[in-house]
Amino acid sequence: MLALARAKMCAFARLVGPGGHVTGLDFSQRMVEVARRRTPDFSLPLRFMQGDLHELSFADNTFDRCYAEKTFQHLSNPRRALAELIRVMKPGGLLVIAEADHETQVLDSPYPDVTRRFLRFRNAGMKQPDIAHRLYALCKDLGVTDIHIEPLTCVTTDYKNIEARAHFVEGMELACQHAVVTPEEAELWITAFNEAVRSERFFHAVTWFLTRIRKPL
Repeated sequence: MLALARAKMCAFARLVGPGGHVTGLDFSQRMVEVARRRTPDFSLPLRFMQGDLHELSFADNTFDRCYAEKTFQHLSNPRRALAELIRVMKPGGLLVIAEADHETQVLDSPYPDVTRRFLRFRNAGMKQPDIAHRLYALCKDLGVTDIHIEPLTCVTTDYKNIEARAHFVEGMELACQHAVVTPEEAELWITAFNEAVRSERFFHAVTWFLTRIRKPL
């Protein structure tokens, strides 16, 4: 199995059992080293490698399963990466891609127009914010016909659960610096945001798409 999801590597290794093997791939050598240090059970059938998803070093038809999570949103050429994953899978192999569609984000606020501009600004800073809903067409372009899409909407009402990665207040301040919103709009929005968090009225949601692809026999 080839996996691009550091947090799930040990779980995958336990699932495949002693007769299987899991290869974890990351573009960053530093993150590969971090993953190795954080793997406590050296008996697991697991290895970590540095590599570029756009140009995999593996031979054709190597893996029974491939899994990628929060990966395609960062890629410069998702079509090429998808083609590479399909190439290294065995015929009949299964590829699962889990991505959040950032264009589906909902962030409750009494200032919806400011929020819309803010979220568009955040998405513009990503390489592929909408890749989750574009994967279906990319699969079709590559000749894959056995495709299943499952939506999963993640709702957060406690900001502490996502604060470490969301940084909404800092993001709004940055949007103000780039003249996406005015200073007055930013101040009002941040005040309302902080009050929503304090009074437990915070609401955020985003829809993920799980794309399951079966390679033709």
